[in-house]
Amino acid sequence: MDQLKSLKEVEHFGGVISDKLEALYLDGTAIKELPCDIGRLQRLVLLNMKGCKKLKRLPDSLGQLKVLEELILSGCSKLNEFPETWGNMSRLEILLLDETAIEEMPKILSVRRLCLSKNEKISRLPDLINKFSQLQWLDLKYCKNLTHVPQLPPNLQCLNVHGCSSLKTVAKPLVCSIPMKHINSTFIFTNCNELEQAAKEEIVAYAERKCHLLSSALKRCDESCVPEILFCTSFPGCEMPSWFSHDAIGSMVEFEFPPHWNHNRLSGIALCVVVSFQNCQNHANLTVKFSCEPNNGESSCTSITWKVGSLIEQDNQEETVESDHVFIGYTNCLDFIKLVEGQGPRICAPTKASLEFSVTENRVSSPRNDEVKGKIKINGTRSANGCFKDQAVGNESPKGQWQTYIETSSTNIPGINGFNGIYSALRAYEMYND
Repeated sequence: MDQLKSLKEVEHFGGVISDKLEALYLDGTAIKELPCDIGRLQRLVLLNMKGCKKLKRLPDSLGQLKVLEELILSGCSKLNEFPETWGNMSRLEILLLDETAIEEMPKILSVRRLCLSKNEKISRLPDLINKFSQLQWLDLKYCKNLTHVPQLPPNLQCLNVHGCSSLKTVAKPLVCSIPMKHINSTFIFTNCNELEQAAKEEIVAYAERKCHLLSSALKRCDESCVPEILFCTSFPGCEMPSWFSHDAIGSMVEFEFPPHWNHNRLSGIALCVVVSFQNCQNHANLTVKFSCEPNNGESSCTSITWKVGSLIEQDNQEETVESDHVFIGYTNCLDFIKLVEGQGPRICAPTKASLEFSVTENRVSSPRNDEVKGKIKINGTRSANGCFKDQAVGNESPKGQWQTYIETSSTNIPGINGFNGIYSALRAYEMYND
């Protein structure tokens, strides 16, 4: 044990031991710098220097590691620059720079996973980030001085800017182009309370474009490889996007299917929820239960539950979520269709359905019940004061939209401690195939 302890106190790495090394673990040591001849490690695939708090700089020769795929520098709090000469590292895919002091994002086009979280130096990202065609996962949470998110690359699957308290603006358009192939993606803007209205509108616009493309993609894809949740985003706010056709005050949205809907095959649903939090801790899940009632008089119903979004506990630190947040998600309905079809031809196609939203703790299997009084108005619009008003219902329904009106006096809303209220909405446009 004394020998292991002494390794943690090593400040200097004496030089390359063997040029056949494929993985080098120096994490948690007191090392201050790497030897200049480290570029000789031409087989090195992984270099882990996590928690090397005395490390101040990296040698340019590290850029000579042509097969390096993963570089972990998490917690190297004195590291304040990244060598520009590393731009030619064509195999580097994972680069973890969380809790470092670097001031500029590295320009390595091959990277797929980039973590810069808890960096207090970076205020902007380079505009050329939209050229990072391989980038799939970008973690910027708790970058307290980040003020702007530039245009993002097309294949990005996860953007996490949770807790970026200075973030105000995003590029327009937010993503340079949206690939036609369906890519499940998650964009998290929770606790970014300084976001300007224009930024929120662009996030909503991107969500709408993404949902339309996913709806089209579901008609062509292999059902066996489609994930449950295809898209979700969240940001501070309390305004329902206008492109949702059904909305309600309360946790449940009820509606009727259009005639012969089962002949057209329900493919996906776009969902929107506004959750009002009050001293809520950030380890909560937002789920929705989709239920259908048969039209043949039988009491049984078919239901399935999806996880729409979550306030994830970030790095084991609890943080209060106090403001209202908007969640938008798009989920496929293929599993639900299989459940309905599995009941056999004698079961008539359901004509009534409901979506019930709930908030639960990650650590608790059952939610707490909070009673909230309100009204559900389907096909309503929000007025300036936040209330709902009726829309005129014509004799003919637009293609793909369902119009109905339901009102209830109260509803029980499951929630976690501090959960205050919930608004919910359903997008029915292009929910089923032609």
